[in-house]
Amino acid sequence: MTHPLTDEICKKIAESKVLWHPDWPVLDSHEKTYMRAAYDLGRDELLAWLDKNLENYTDAPDHWGGGRHIDYLIKDLVRAMRPQQQQEKN
Repeated sequence: MTHPLTDEICKKIAESKVLWHPDWPVLDSHEKTYMRAAYDLGRDELLAWLDKNLENYTDAPDHWGGGRHIDYLIKDLVRAMRPQQQQEKN
């Protein structure tokens, strides 16, 4: 099975304004490996969070009770995936 981050996608990421400068060397296989490992870690954390928390959400109207409305899912997920930002604000 091929990784979702193909060599072409890794190159586009590396050449983004944020991560790349024209004077820097060409992307090597180690950097691609690190990018793919970071992607895999993020995906695994996402799936673990969903497995643990998804049952707490509902698409039923608020007055029916039971769980947070599904509209909060993305906001709560982003908060869970970026805990360092929460700590910096405190």
